[in-house]
Amino acid sequence: MCIRDSYKQIRGTFKEISFLNALTVFKLDLQEAIFMAKLPINLTRKPMLLQEIDINCNGCVRLTSEGISSLLASISKMSNLNKLKLKFKSCRRLKRFDLDFNCISSLTELYLNFNWCKKLSSADICHIFEKVSSLHSLKKLTLKFRSCSMLEYGTLDLT
Repeated sequence: MCIRDSYKQIRGTFKEISFLNALTVFKLDLQEAIFMAKLPINLTRKPMLLQEIDINCNGCVRLTSEGISSLLASISKMSNLNKLKLKFKSCRRLKRFDLDFNCISSLTELYLNFNWCKKLSSADICHIFEKVSSLHSLKKLTLKFRSCSMLEYGTLDLT
């Protein structure tokens, strides 16, 4: 099967998933799906009751910030969401992470893994910290930035 066919097949599967209205937990493991430059996921076609999302994109080396934008936009609209785990370890093309936390302020657990995301800058990381600081219901927070080559020591001001 060629890469283009795999992408079309996955995109069709996600369209079917988006109509499971009673779904409360969504877990997806795409680890090392090297053909993925874009995640064709829109989880908000119909109102959903999702309370937990766990998406593993570790090693998706072609995945870009633009490629996850529709996923982040759909997550931003989920007011019932309690737990969010997004893993982007070794996604070498990922530069930004634009998740609007305003509508998902009820999050109690947040796990973000950006280890070895070589294009994330100090400013990008500070932006993530700034966004996360608005989540007042958080009980558990895990943020991973190991070996982000653009991270300059001493530039993160968490006060």
